[in-house]
Amino acid sequence: MNKPNNNPSIHQEPHLQGSFEIDPREEKAAKKVAKAAARAGLNQQVEHSVWDEPGLSTDLSGKAPKDALTYAAWLDYRVAGMGHAKSWFLTMLIALSAGPWSLYGTFAAMLFGGTGGAPGGVLAITVFGPLVEEVMKVAAILWVVEKRPYLFKSRMQIAICVLFSAWVFATLENLLYLNVYIKDPTMGMIYWRWIVCTALHMCCTFVTGVGLMRMWKEIHLSKSLPQLALCAPFLVAAIILHGSYNGMAIVFHLVGFAF
Repeated sequence: MNKPNNNPSIHQEPHLQGSFEIDPREEKAAKKVAKAAARAGLNQQVEHSVWDEPGLSTDLSGKAPKDALTYAAWLDYRVAGMGHAKSWFLTMLIALSAGPWSLYGTFAAMLFGGTGGAPGGVLAITVFGPLVEEVMKVAAILWVVEKRPYLFKSRMQIAICVLFSAWVFATLENLLYLNVYIKDPTMGMIYWRWIVCTALHMCCTFVTGVGLMRMWKEIHLSKSLPQLALCAPFLVAAIILHGSYNGMAIVFHLVGFAF
């Protein structure tokens, strides 16, 4: 048995030896990778681009090549190709889809006790329920801001989307409460749900919307990758506000307050 060659010289590399042959499967693999990259398109390619890595920042490695796929170049290209009419049309579609999508939040909240009848008690009603609902109400809009920020031309479009989503969510929840969970609701309960509860949902979701608008603005100003940390404090504030209201409702119920 021959002893291994421990010579560290670069000339000992296999591809520099006369007998080295390239595996033909390597060429096939390279073609598959190229085809996959072509199918992915710019929107997916930019998520895997190395030019926005910290180690390749301009401070450390200088300017990127002109043909490099950077996030800034991708964003400029997409913004230039998005007209105002198309942007508003897509905003309407996003608003319409965000509302029904939030319906999933209603059923998810039921599993965590958000309706007040499932296991979990006070913690489920004041923490898990509000958390699931507030996340689901903005989930579709958050995805757009993070993945396709060029679809919006202004922060007003984001505000419209979050408010409409919250209104649809509140409407669906009110219908469930007044027609399924509460038997023979009083007029006071009906007014309370359609006025106070609807306002609560819209206010909480708008608080999160402010965070989404802040995140969207920073993306366009810095032309850098989205920072969810800019939105997170507003989402937490919305959850706390919602949970506080639910806690107040529990207290009202315990003291026998009737609508």
